[in-house]
Amino acid sequence: MQVWHMGRQSHSLETKEITAIVEDYQKSDVLAKKAGFDGVELHGANGYLIDQFLESFTSKRADKYGGSLENRARFLLELVRGDFSFVSHRRSPTF
Repeated sequence: MQVWHMGRQSHSLETKEITAIVEDYQKSDVLAKKAGFDGVELHGANGYLIDQFLESFTSKRADKYGGSLENRARFLLELVRGDFSFVSHRRSPTF
């Protein structure tokens, strides 16, 4: 039984959607800084999106984001290593 689905059907993200999500994280980072926060936390556990990419039992992708641990970690690494040059505060992934 799925308890928390908000009525939406899930689907495998296309590469362009993943790129857009990384860009959205970057925009959120800027907004957090403007709002006065010292840093942001990337929640990578409990079945949320980052965790879904990392776990072999949920990530069934056959592209550069699937298969090996290195590929499954690519999304997280893009979030952490992304172009955050315009942001000077801390980003911290947690699991």
